[in-house]
Amino acid sequence: MKKVVPIALALLLALSLCSGALADPFTGTPVNPYDWRELTQWPVVGEGESLEISILARRDDTYGIDAKDMWLWNFLPEATGITMHVEQVSNAAKEEKVNLLLASNTLPDILWGLGLTTNQLVMYGQEEKLLLDVSPYVNADVMPNLTRLNDEFAPDLVPTATLPNGGMYALPYLGPNNPGASPTIMINKDWMAESGREEIPETLDDFVDMLYDFKEAHPESTPVGGSWEYNNPMMYILNAYGFLGNNNGLEIQVREGKAVVPAADPVFKEVLALMNRFYNDGIISKDFFTMDSVAVKAQMSEGLNGFYPNNASDVFDSTDYEHYSHWTTGTPLTSEYNETKQWPMPNLIQVGNMVCSANCPEPEKIMRFLDGFYSHEVYVFLHWGPIFGTGDGMGIHGGWAIQNWSVLYLDVNGENIGANTSAGMVSASNSVMGNGAFSFDFPHNTPKQYKFYVWGYDIDHPQYSENDMNGYYRIHHEVTLMPYETSAFPYIVYTGVDETYDLQELYTVLKPYMQAEIAKFITGQRSLDEFDQYLAELDGLGMDEYQGFYADYYENYLNN
Repeated sequence: MKKVVPIALALLLALSLCSGALADPFTGTPVNPYDWRELTQWPVVGEGESLEISILARRDDTYGIDAKDMWLWNFLPEATGITMHVEQVSNAAKEEKVNLLLASNTLPDILWGLGLTTNQLVMYGQEEKLLLDVSPYVNADVMPNLTRLNDEFAPDLVPTATLPNGGMYALPYLGPNNPGASPTIMINKDWMAESGREEIPETLDDFVDMLYDFKEAHPESTPVGGSWEYNNPMMYILNAYGFLGNNNGLEIQVREGKAVVPAADPVFKEVLALMNRFYNDGIISKDFFTMDSVAVKAQMSEGLNGFYPNNASDVFDSTDYEHYSHWTTGTPLTSEYNETKQWPMPNLIQVGNMVCSANCPEPEKIMRFLDGFYSHEVYVFLHWGPIFGTGDGMGIHGGWAIQNWSVLYLDVNGENIGANTSAGMVSASNSVMGNGAFSFDFPHNTPKQYKFYVWGYDIDHPQYSENDMNGYYRIHHEVTLMPYETSAFPYIVYTGVDETYDLQELYTVLKPYMQAEIAKFITGQRSLDEFDQYLAELDGLGMDEYQGFYADYYENYLNN
């Protein structure tokens, strides 16, 4: 049932609309909103000119309203001057639809939010030239918002979207970088205090000493939680030895500026030696290679771990303050093999959601249009609709406001419509930007409501609280891990069909062999004296070819 805004509030809203001034509908405080026209190049079509384009957009199965009823598709033609013929396709049908359009070369001008794969971008962009190479337009003149994001805040954005030939066949998507988006690790503060430690370890040697202190004080414990299959702590150990990545050592990581498979690197012998010591001394479980997620969580919930390679809320209820408040986040470690603290950045970038046909008309104007989405304020405006009372709805919709730091949607009469479905504001606008994303300065006159959506909180109303597990670990993560986040190996890799098959065939042989031999080394079934022989065995299975491809790829990636 809809709730009606009180008469006094409705009157305030009406006065606000009539006067042309914007006031917060719940406090009456005047606000000075930004003008989206100052943050975009819209309209991109001049007086006396015309531009018509066809768009195939993802239709959200949850909301499922027609494009003609959606606020965004009514607003954009008026704001940009572009006539847009929009067809929508459901999530369930989009893959089949896209494959048919590509195979028949009957593409619309823009594929919006449909998620083309990297193989499709290579095949239909780089090879068959059916997709527009947008790289000539990614510059400060045509796309200033995207260029600023890449140059000042997300330097991997454009390189990740760039194919080996230097072309870019999809505009990149940039997701939210909130504290906790990258991997986290947690240490029991009580156990630290018992061992006389006030500061979390910052070197590998100190970390190891701490674990043995834990074992001495708690003989029944397994100081390091996790297992090979679930929350593998080897990621943290590898990091201390200079490997940058978020995996257990079988996948590509970066060390000393080069792409390597850690399990095939000479330094990995030292990692195995330490893990073997941990195994023999009960620092990790004797069941390390057989424990599933249930067993790992049970061990943690029984108080048997002092270090846990994940957020403690993985085990404890988010309201169980008594348990999770005893934990704090660790920090990246240095060692004799690694002098610099570093931590893998989260995977924030996607490609394939905003793609243009090579035959689209006036591509420069289309790029100037799409660049508007890379402004944070404009993204929020386009995705969620206007703040109530700005007049930017062009008479189509009322807008939204914040009440008690929650969103309230209002129709043109100031009536609370509950959700934004009937308003039709939700769309595939996040094909280029993610909601709640980035922490950097806004224009001084940006309303707090927009900061709420873009930052996830307002300056005067922190999002994160020590009394909530979600907030608790994010607060700590922001201090101990985020300052050291560094770009690792790109998780988006462009390969041709033949290369993809060859690499998969090699890895199908290499992965189980590496995993089996690692288990033998750690448990002592195989002597570390045979490590060089193990490396030779990997080369015999194709490791040199497999690793060589990614080494060359990464070098080319850095050069671009």
